[in-house]
Amino acid sequence: MGLYRKFSKEQKQEAATEALSGQTSKTAVARKYGISYSLLLKWIEAYEHGRLNNEPTTEAGFHDKIEKLERMVGRQAMEIEFLKKTIEYKRELAKKKESLSKSTSCLLKLRAGGAN
Repeated sequence: MGLYRKFSKEQKQEAATEALSGQTSKTAVARKYGISYSLLLKWIEAYEHGRLNNEPTTEAGFHDKIEKLERMVGRQAMEIEFLKKTIEYKRELAKKKESLSKSTSCLLKLRAGGAN
């Protein structure tokens, strides 16, 4: 059974930036890190799209980030709407409870006064 090595995001980012710098060939960078050329290309793509804890470096990466942020804003908007409705419901419930309490106390006063 093969033993898989685990590379940190920092190591992947370092390899990707080294390969993109052009000072060393991608083949040499892959050899240096002991990885396949195709894996290095995946790391470079991840780096360009900002998936290695860095900012995107390509237009496609910026589009990915924008889509991610738009989804986040959408979720937050739904959450805000839910919380607003919850607050409104609680206020209406409190008003009904207060109204019921007043009518109950009036009824009790009438009963108490009528018994004398």
